Amino acid sequence: MLRVETIDVFYGEARALAQVSIQVEEGTIVSIIGANGAGKTTLVNTIAGLLRPRRGHIWLATQDLTRIPPHRICAQGVALVPEGRRLFHRMSVLDNLRMGGYATGTGREFHQALEWVFELFPILYERRHQRAGTLSGGQQQMVALGRALLARPRLLLLDEPSLGLAPIVVTQIFQAIRRINQERGTTVLLVEQNVVRALELATRAYVLSDGRIVQEGPPQELLQDDRIRQAYLGGESLPGP
Repeated sequence: MLRVETIDVFYGEARALAQVSIQVEEGTIVSIIGANGAGKTTLVNTIAGLLRPRRGHIWLATQDLTRIPPHRICAQGVALVPEGRRLFHRMSVLDNLRMGGYATGTGREFHQALEWVFELFPILYERRHQRAGTLSGGQQQMVALGRALLARPRLLLLDEPSLGLAPIVVTQIFQAIRRINQERGTTVLLVEQNVVRALELATRAYVLSDGRIVQEGPPQELLQDDRIRQAYLGGESLPGP
């Protein structure tokens, strides 16, 4: 479904991603793991069109996304849940969710998707008229995830969904991601520092270090790899390619 082919991404003259290639099959969950500053957010923002690669290509099925603007990428069925949620804090929960359906319309399918979001996160229905900025961090993450689902995406990009959340809320968020994949068939690309959670959820994973993919494979293989265990369970730096 998604193919990222040898992209280089720069901030000015500083290279953030170097020859990065990943593949995400339809209906799967793929995790990108790595330390702070590895380039994970840069990667998902580039796929979403917020950044442009200097070299390489990004394909969604047969559609080349490399040079098209973010709103057209969204129209192709790609939705991003950004790091930090980025809600409209003075707007109600319901109005924040409605923003997710802005590009795809508010017809019957939108209302069905809204009902499903409320079923997925019942607390959002209870607080639908409350200002989003008054919610807890976990509830705000639910709003951000629900807003993306209202776009009815084929591909859902998640950037650090567990960041700053209490463990019980992290469990709820990851359970929701699994349901989104299994019940809706939505393909998920998950960027996450919580390595164990990310690998438990994924069908395939990539390790990003200093802007490069240094390892990839089935999650269980990566969990058994001494370099991964040392880097993420022992605090050592991940070795380069």
